[in-house]
Amino acid sequence: GLAGGLALALGWFSSRESWELAFLLQDLFGVCLCVTFLSVIRLPSARVGFLLLSLAFVYDVFFVFVSPLVFNESVMVKVAQGSGPTASESYCEKYPRDAACRSSELPMLLLCPRLFDYMGGFTMLGLGDIVLPGLLVAFAGRFDARAGSSYLEFVVCAYGFGLAMAIAAVNLSGLGQPALLYIVPCTLGTLFVKARHDGTWPELWVGPTDSKPDQLLNQLLKKNGGDQGKNLCYGSAPNQPEDTEGNPFL
Repeated sequence: GLAGGLALALGWFSSRESWELAFLLQDLFGVCLCVTFLSVIRLPSARVGFLLLSLAFVYDVFFVFVSPLVFNESVMVKVAQGSGPTASESYCEKYPRDAACRSSELPMLLLCPRLFDYMGGFTMLGLGDIVLPGLLVAFAGRFDARAGSSYLEFVVCAYGFGLAMAIAAVNLSGLGQPALLYIVPCTLGTLFVKARHDGTWPELWVGPTDSKPDQLLNQLLKKNGGDQGKNLCYGSAPNQPEDTEGNPFL
């Protein structure tokens, strides 16, 4: 519960500089935040998803590649890392435990250690690169549950392929890459091609409708029972007084 969460947070905060596995707690917090976000926020249609991810695509590319030319540093990387060291890199290499070489905020990213790099270090994945495409993945899953289709598997594979492309680009270029630059075209393109092939693109674009008048009418009849339910649905009340010819009084 709350006590356990506070204990984990305090444990990470107190050991993040001394415990080499403290990044596991940070990743745990990030995963919990992503799950909470995706369980609360939902896309109503593919149209909203295309608009959101297209804007996020432009935003990510701008703040990774263009912002260093304007602000002399990558705004996206700075925000993701939190308030990093204020001292120079050379100073922090000599005095890593100095107060000026420590972060004071919870970074908004997941960390994965570099396994085949002799210099060590971590590969970063921002939470926005998870939750924004995750909205589209969740939408595909809900549509599958309603229509009996198989979009979820395709979109998940497309996300994994896009993420693998981003990791490969980082390793080849040696520079940080905007993951959405690769993930957005893969996920949106896969969903579009698959939906056009299956003929369900119009329904995906506007969003599935959950209002089913016939089912609602049957439920109402069942709830009120028999002829009384029918009378209620069609506007005449049960046990209504009648005239001498058998017509109900209005």
